[in-house]
Amino acid sequence: MSDLINDLVYLLWPAQALAVVEVNIGTNKAIFFAVAANILLFGIVGVLVAIVAKRRAFFIIMYFLLSGLVLYWALWGAGFSFAYINWLALAVALLLYAVPFFIIGSRMKWENRDSRDY
Repeated sequence: MSDLINDLVYLLWPAQALAVVEVNIGTNKAIFFAVAANILLFGIVGVLVAIVAKRRAFFIIMYFLLSGLVLYWALWGAGFSFAYINWLALAVALLLYAVPFFIIGSRMKWENRDSRDY
């Protein structure tokens, strides 16, 4: 169970590795730095999705791109070996990442464009 929790924290809080600067700048500053970096990271991703995903297809593509990045992050953490990936943690993380996409996607008014407009 602790491996699941550790891997979930790793996958859901990608900037947590920045907290290792605690040795140099102190605990409170390191916590602030790691949390601020994570908020900034998710803010940038959110803005990119909002800019690019005006149509439902692009919105879905953005989720799959994010899922690919999370899979890459999991592979990097597992030493680029599929044998060491915690698949349950990865599945839970991808489901949790899907929640905001589902909520926003179900409330968006999509642009209706004919396929000839591409």
